[in-house]
Amino acid sequence: MIVVGYIAGGVKFIAGRASLCNESRLPLVSGFFNVCAQLLSRVVVQVIGNGDPKMEKITRMISVNAPVGKVFGYINTPTNMPEIWPSMIAATDVTELPNGGHRYNWVYKMAGMQFEGLNVDTEVVINDRLVSKTEGGIESVITFETEEHGEGTQVTFTAEYTVPMPLLGKLAEKFIVKVNEKEAEIILANLKARMET
Repeated sequence: MIVVGYIAGGVKFIAGRASLCNESRLPLVSGFFNVCAQLLSRVVVQVIGNGDPKMEKITRMISVNAPVGKVFGYINTPTNMPEIWPSMIAATDVTELPNGGHRYNWVYKMAGMQFEGLNVDTEVVINDRLVSKTEGGIESVITFETEEHGEGTQVTFTAEYTVPMPLLGKLAEKFIVKVNEKEAEIILANLKARMET
């Protein structure tokens, strides 16, 4: 976004210089550069918006034929995440927190790019709810909710996140959102397979 901003500013600067040098000889050149600057400025506004990345939200549910304690215990073990989460490459440097959750470093891939960051479990209600906040390459809030259903467990996965590549444009952003929606389903399917075997 900084690069595009500099391009627009540079074109405006050139347009100004062109008009100052010789307005009688370069009216068309100056006008051309001014039009380019205006168009680039519009592109900057459309791509970047107000500078705040849009928060996306995904929610998926699945029924697991396993006790809620077993399911929650698995979810609340960070080193298990790479086993069920295809884009989670690693969860390292795990430390326990007083609230029953964990703090750890993660490595994640999205759209062919690798990101690193920190995860902190901000809310932990045993056998009910686990809320994690990630910081670093990807800003997100991940929530796992578990509810006992007979001898099984209803699991709800919610991810609220920002796409960390605003310059790719709306088309690429929509593609990434679709990929992440599919990944949420895979995470739950993998969790179910692990718990039921």
